[in-house]
Amino acid sequence: MTFRINHFLITGLLYLFFSSSVFGQAEQEEKPTILSSEAPTLRFEHIGLQEGMNQASANTIMQDSKGFLWIATQGGLHRYDGHEFKVYKQTPFDTASISESWVWGMAEASNGDIWVATEAAGLNRLDQATGKFTKYFHDPEDSTSISSNSAFMPFEDSRGNLWVGTFGSGLNKMPAGKDGTFIRYAHDHDDPTTIASSTVFWISEDQEGFIWAGGTNGISRINIDTEEITRFLHNPDGREFYGAPHNILGQYISPTKPGALWLATGNGLVYLDSKTGDFERYLIEPNDGENINPRNFIHEIVPDPDNPNILWVGGPGTGIARFDRLTQEFTSYRNNPRDPNSLSDNFVSSLFADRSGTIWAGTATKGLQAFNPGAVNFTHLKNDPDDDQTISPGIVWGVYEDKKGTLWAGTDIGASGDILTEFDINSGNTSRYTFDPDDSTSIIFGSIRVFHEGNNGNFWIGTSGGLNLFNRTTKKSTRFRHPPVDGNQGRNSLFAILPTAADQDMLWIGSIGGLDRFNSKTGEFEHIKLPKEELNTEFGPAVLSLHQDQDSILWAGTTLGLLRITPDGNATIASTYNPTDTSTINHNQIASITQLENEPDILWLATSAGGLNRFDINTKTAKHYTEKDGLPNNALYGLLVDSKNTLWMSSNNGISNFDPATETFRNYGLDDGLMALEYSQNGYFKGSNGVMYFGSGEGITAFVPEQLHVNEIPPQVVLSDFKIFNESVIPGPNSPLKKSLSETKKITLPYSQNEVTFDYVALHFANPAGNTYSYQLINFDESWVDAGNKRSATYTNLPEGTYTFHVKAANADGIWNNEGASIDLTILPPWYRTWWAYGLGLGMLGFMAFGVDRLQRSRISKKELERQTLREAELRFLSRVQFLR
Repeated sequence: MTFRINHFLITGLLYLFFSSSVFGQAEQEEKPTILSSEAPTLRFEHIGLQEGMNQASANTIMQDSKGFLWIATQGGLHRYDGHEFKVYKQTPFDTASISESWVWGMAEASNGDIWVATEAAGLNRLDQATGKFTKYFHDPEDSTSISSNSAFMPFEDSRGNLWVGTFGSGLNKMPAGKDGTFIRYAHDHDDPTTIASSTVFWISEDQEGFIWAGGTNGISRINIDTEEITRFLHNPDGREFYGAPHNILGQYISPTKPGALWLATGNGLVYLDSKTGDFERYLIEPNDGENINPRNFIHEIVPDPDNPNILWVGGPGTGIARFDRLTQEFTSYRNNPRDPNSLSDNFVSSLFADRSGTIWAGTATKGLQAFNPGAVNFTHLKNDPDDDQTISPGIVWGVYEDKKGTLWAGTDIGASGDILTEFDINSGNTSRYTFDPDDSTSIIFGSIRVFHEGNNGNFWIGTSGGLNLFNRTTKKSTRFRHPPVDGNQGRNSLFAILPTAADQDMLWIGSIGGLDRFNSKTGEFEHIKLPKEELNTEFGPAVLSLHQDQDSILWAGTTLGLLRITPDGNATIASTYNPTDTSTINHNQIASITQLENEPDILWLATSAGGLNRFDINTKTAKHYTEKDGLPNNALYGLLVDSKNTLWMSSNNGISNFDPATETFRNYGLDDGLMALEYSQNGYFKGSNGVMYFGSGEGITAFVPEQLHVNEIPPQVVLSDFKIFNESVIPGPNSPLKKSLSETKKITLPYSQNEVTFDYVALHFANPAGNTYSYQLINFDESWVDAGNKRSATYTNLPEGTYTFHVKAANADGIWNNEGASIDLTILPPWYRTWWAYGLGLGMLGFMAFGVDRLQRSRISKKELERQTLREAELRFLSRVQFLR
């Protein structure tokens, strides 16, 4: 049975097929990119209450100069670092807290403060150094106060003026250097020199220095120098703008054409040339007469970070739509209840593109949604139970691209009996083939694991139930099975098919029952004797993978190690795992074998639990690469080689690339766009144009390695927390931190507080979990410490002295910010080693010496007095004696 294949799947595969062909023509040609007419399949990351948001609305999103994301919600102002939220919300009786938790918008001031507009409590300014808010309220008695407490989006222009829109009370400007003094711009319907609307939703500045403000009736252009205001309205009465509803909710100013604006309206996307007054409206879906389709209600516009011809829009009923300016076509992305990676809420209230290339969507009830359109590296073929045009259901155990460019996928038998899917990339047709127990010409029952195309274009298909010859013309199969040999029942459960070097009509067949040589002309099997006695097994090992080198030597990956088979069928043991000999392979079950063109004497082995092994044919020794070396998982399956002689492998935790020259891994997971983490044994193939295919329980992942997007933007790095004895230090007048950590350059601590922890984070949101770090405490660490994904460093019992803590970070693609972040730390000496302690000690010694001296002198004086008294007594005695005489 034949169907039309899903349009997006064909588009993706055509792109991979043809662009990879172009890429290989000449190295000097520009690297192909996705054609502008091709809409990528997006994977949305969902960040909401479970991830730490205080409330699930996201009215506005922005990124500050440090790299933090800020989100305005109904539950407070949120700051996000890719891992954790810091929430600023109103605290009763705390005059330094925000005036209200319902926040509409925010903007960063040139000095780093954050301006915050609230629903009904005026304007706030957050001092990031202290964490305290200053409030600006409407005062009916003061015409220089803000015109309303219901504020929308603040904006600081290039001259330092602050502009604030309000609900129903016009526009406000706080001139630079005049804190708290506002100039009001009101709307008067009958005065064309006033702004177009009383309610102002957004404000921006173009490259000519004009201020633009959009609202309920249209848009206004303000000349800052002359204060001249120009309205842009569709109808002369000013009550409609490009069709009702007339709200102008968002805008994007062209950076290349002065006066050109793209506007988000309640009735589609509008392009306005303000120089000529010409406009053009683009609808996501047609309206029904005067009834506007709710999907045409657009809130926000952001340009694609990589492609200037693409705009992304969102709205309350729109979801997210991608507008191609070249084709003038929209592609919609909406919630799909069956797809957990789809947009989770079709009410999109805000859009923002950060500096890493990630686009953020704020929703009404599901928090944040994030996607990176430039990092859509992978095309996915997966089953949709409601669409017969998709791949057969079940695990994809076998993948093959034939000489005509047709893709074949072998799966488990589904409920309908489907077991094989054929994708004709050129015609756009797909066909499914089933196992029919009543039809001997259908494919043998069992999972399809391996394919081999014969010289006549027909296919040899290996299943868990036997060997099939599939006729491309008749779509019928001829089955080949053989009876058990020596009690071994597994020779019909196939894993590998490979033609012999001497004769293409002779096939090597690897199975649970071992190795056979099959004559495709006669249909006869020759069983190859394997060294089962040496391997201490009754039936011999199962053969899982086969590889033939340039010397026509066959290498067999088995469940009991690596075997070497000569062309005449003589099999010997090449290597088996020996726990006492590290030069052997580190695991016996070998799922895949390959070689690099520049290493004819080296075999690369993907093992089922030992990671990647490099086996030297000459020395018969192996080198091992496992999780400790950077693999995400030691269970490997498929092993393919790209045009740069690097290795690609599937595993139980995504797909990895290994560069033998640098011995480094780059791992790809769900955050990189994969639809699955656990891939299948045998489900891998490299097409003639360099397209790589990996099968899983979710379908097929296809990509061209040379065209995988590398995010060249290094991360910004900040210190996020400082702890003493594992307790966070809160800034304050009596704290070691007088200001916030990010605003602090030096910390001084007494010796009694010499156990410290530095927390840090890379503010790169394309794949935050993939960011890596390295740090050094200068004057303590002898070299840089590779921290991997760890985001903290602890030091205990630091000696007295002066140090500098320095941390640098790389994004998930290994692009480093070597400047990083740093802070000075001084540990004071213990009290007994301070100058005053030394002074006190010297004083005490002097006092003691003085005391001893005084005591000694006192003793001497006392003795002298005693001697003198004695002499005087003697004299008196002698005088008396003489008198008596």
